[in-house]
Amino acid sequence: TLSELVSDPDKAVLTKSMHALLLKLAKYDNVTMIIVTGRSIEKVQSFIASHEHMHFAGNHGMEIEFATAAKDAKKAAGKVFVSADSVKLLNAAYQELQNVHKITQKYSGVQIEYKQYSLSVHYRNIKVTDEQSAMHEIEKIMTDLSEKYKIHLSVGKKLFELKCVHDWNKGYAIKWMLEHRTEIFEKLKGTQNE
Repeated sequence: TLSELVSDPDKAVLTKSMHALLLKLAKYDNVTMIIVTGRSIEKVQSFIASHEHMHFAGNHGMEIEFATAAKDAKKAAGKVFVSADSVKLLNAAYQELQNVHKITQKYSGVQIEYKQYSLSVHYRNIKVTDEQSAMHEIEKIMTDLSEKYKIHLSVGKKLFELKCVHDWNKGYAIKWMLEHRTEIFEKLKGTQNE
């Protein structure tokens, strides 16, 4: 964990010392720095200035980006492990969650974090009279959406999460990155020399 858990996921930040440590470690030739996160790559990169020496596995490993300083090489450096159809299904579930179930209106303090390949329903700040009953209702909604749209449901620290893939996780992403880094770096080198 690079940043402390906070009540509002959008307010999570890296400390100055953690930021400095990441930048220092990433510059060593004998260190392969891979930031693995449940957040989107775009979001976590916004926390880290000068991240061109770091590799990223975001959205629980569903999106991967290898380090490169060349903007044109970003496409060659990226990989997404989800289908366009599953992204559409997740978006449909998101729309239903907001417009039909209206859980952020019905349950004060609940937040939805939509990340293109996954979405999280955070309930650590829920403010209701009967929290247990509300939790069961939210879990039922999330289970029904998972089954209806054939998307994976997982439970985390004070959150429910819908993901576009069933058989992929952060560990698989790291393994894939390490197994494919040579071929990816060759593509990047070729792109940067053009």
